[in-house]
Amino acid sequence: MPTIPYTDAIEYLEEELSKYLPIRAVRINSERQIREMSQPAPDEKTVGEKERVVQKEMERRVHNYHLQEKQIRDEIDARLQVTREAVGEPGFALDLLNGGLDFDARLVLLTLTASALGVTENSLAEIGMSFYGTACVDDLMTMLNVKTIIDRLRVRKLLWDLTGQGLIVLNFPSKDFSPEDFNSVSVSISRRAFAVILDDPSLLDEGVTSKETH
Repeated sequence: MPTIPYTDAIEYLEEELSKYLPIRAVRINSERQIREMSQPAPDEKTVGEKERVVQKEMERRVHNYHLQEKQIRDEIDARLQVTREAVGEPGFALDLLNGGLDFDARLVLLTLTASALGVTENSLAEIGMSFYGTACVDDLMTMLNVKTIIDRLRVRKLLWDLTGQGLIVLNFPSKDFSPEDFNSVSVSISRRAFAVILDDPSLLDEGVTSKETH
């Protein structure tokens, strides 16, 4: 069966936000639960038999989640590729922001798009993001499955780079902040990036008064 191009940006986003982000969040949360299960209780030296059985079942589920996540990712990427070939340069949806966006950058922007649209309850509930909650840096670290110090430093640089490109906004309460403040600061997608991703130029003027537009 031939791969069909996306008809528009909304159809593409529906698949990313309602299919890919949820299964990724489920998989990441399940892996986190397995790590917690593998640690003995404070008053015990080893993990109990019951916990080991539950852990084995969780590991089986995580394996299946990995397979589902990869299948969905491959299907979306295949449709994206034929869409790019159909529309030509400079590309489609997220491609229009910057053709050099890597997987992590695209994932950050998709996560923040879900937050801006108020669909995180469906897409990201598994990692603890509420329906109307604004994403913070720590949420993005979780969604990017950051585990090491090197990973954290890499994502910090990525977020600063995306800020410099005008694609996201780091909402620091003041200009004076310490290094640890970075982890809890809220993050928003920029108005320009939001309008481009949804292919709706009118969103550039959303919330802007007539006085500000002149």
